[in-house]
Amino acid sequence: KRALKVAKRKLGTHKRAKKKREEMAGVIRKMRSAGTTDKKK
Repeated sequence: KRALKVAKRKLGTHKRAKKKREEMAGVIRKMRSAGTTDKKK
């Protein structure tokens, strides 16, 4: 959840943040299964 907020802050715009959020959701899921909670840009 925190990663989504960070992405939102970086992009600034809500529209872009929402789109990026969906993209990150898949990446975060992969990372979680790998045991990593870091978010890379």
